[in-house]
Amino acid sequence: MTYTPPHGTANLDKHFELIHESHNELQQQLHRIETSTSQTNVDLEQLYSRSKNNNEHLNKLLKNIVEYSNEVITEGNATKSDMSLIIKELDELKRMNISLGDDDIGRIRDAMRSISEEKEGSNGDLKGELEDLAKSLKDDRLSKQILQEQFDHLSESIKEMDTSIILERIDELIKMNKEWKQDLSRELHPVGKLQEIQSANGQILAKLSAIEQYLHDQRNKDTASQLISSQESRVAELEKKIQALETNYESLVEKYTQKYDQYKLLSQQFKELSEKSQTQYVPDSSRMQNLKRFHKGNLKLIDENSFTQNSKRIVSTPVGFVNNSDED
Repeated sequence: MTYTPPHGTANLDKHFELIHESHNELQQQLHRIETSTSQTNVDLEQLYSRSKNNNEHLNKLLKNIVEYSNEVITEGNATKSDMSLIIKELDELKRMNISLGDDDIGRIRDAMRSISEEKEGSNGDLKGELEDLAKSLKDDRLSKQILQEQFDHLSESIKEMDTSIILERIDELIKMNKEWKQDLSRELHPVGKLQEIQSANGQILAKLSAIEQYLHDQRNKDTASQLISSQESRVAELEKKIQALETNYESLVEKYTQKYDQYKLLSQQFKELSEKSQTQYVPDSSRMQNLKRFHKGNLKLIDENSFTQNSKRIVSTPVGFVNNSDED
């Protein structure tokens, strides 16, 4: 005896199959939209880079045009002044009734031809740059047109999907749900059992997810403990290095203190020695001044005595009146 599923179960399976097919079609449409969006982003980046390059090229070209305009103005002014000088010289020659020869006229024509050729060459360069700019701007417009077409196509596809596919599927599902409600109402008991089984399966899945979360937390804790242990070992190594540096610093401070004390002692000894040498070997200022005054006074007395001896007169006197005193 074979088991034949009830009519409601077959309709339920068909309903699930249609839902699955609709879901797959929606996923495909979304995938196509995502692909078109990514391609549009790539095109936007390319368009941005090309626009940036075109702007740089345009700025460079405008700069060259400004420089060329300044050069043209400068050369025009110089040419104008040269032409005025030439006309002035020709008028002067005409006034002086001097005619130009064929050679002179040929040289003037050659000079004018060279000036015109230089102008044409500069104009040709400017024309080429303007043509390049027009071409780049045309390419930019074409890129914008292509991008606009892609945007339009994308919007149309989204619009078509929203209006044609999704709405039709929703209508079909609504109609089928209305039909299946009647069948499902007759199959309440099997569905109730199925719901009990699903609830039991849900509880089992919840327990499994809780166990998985617990295992995940345990792995995270183990990883965190390993990280903490590694960090602690690094901290211990750093503390050892800091302690060694502090020891070296203390030894350096001690050596510096000893050297500084030795320096202070040597400075004090030097100061005492300098004071002692000044007191023993160098007379003070008052003694030196007295000695200088004494020496100067003696020199002055010697000069006065020598002057008095030179001014004395020798006189002959009688023997009876010889007296060396100063009495009258």
